[in-house]
Amino acid sequence: MTLSDRKIRKQLGRKFVCTWGNVEGNPNAGSSFAHKPSDPPSSCIRGNGEHNIQILFLTPEGELMSALAGYLSPKELHQELDQVLDLWKQLGELPAKSREVDVIAYREKLVRDHHRRFLADFEKQKLEGRFASFVKSRVVKDHEFSAKHALMDARTFRPEAMVGNAKTFFGGSTGGTKPGRIGDGAKPNERKRKH
Repeated sequence: MTLSDRKIRKQLGRKFVCTWGNVEGNPNAGSSFAHKPSDPPSSCIRGNGEHNIQILFLTPEGELMSALAGYLSPKELHQELDQVLDLWKQLGELPAKSREVDVIAYREKLVRDHHRRFLADFEKQKLEGRFASFVKSRVVKDHEFSAKHALMDARTFRPEAMVGNAKTFFGGSTGGTKPGRIGDGAKPNERKRKH
């Protein structure tokens, strides 16, 4: 439901060019319960479904500015959008060419430093709840990955480099949907129900 949020749609529509890719058939994609688009969403915490969802923020040249894995609430995504817009502004303020500085190395350092500052600020926050350590771990991994791979060519991005090779399952039940799973090779109606 995050991308259905009015503020998120408005910000994405005004400031970003959006696209998507299908991970079906990717051996590193997780599997999940089947659900209809009309089913109400299950509750999620940040980072759930990290093998199925990766959000990449790229420059127009296809350079990676930031990468996020898994579910984000509208509030969390809004914060990340603000961060990447701030980074984009900083990159745009750099001179196109300069004799005094290696612009490519400088731009990469700028991205790395941006993510390190974000993590330093994030570390000051006190997360509460049963899954606080999971959420913290996912945020740290996302921003460490983005710093380590600053401005990499997005065509070389592989989800497993960010989230690992594990086969995962993500499920939540809101009722009303016939049994079945997505992502494990079988169609929901081909699966026999065990009693």
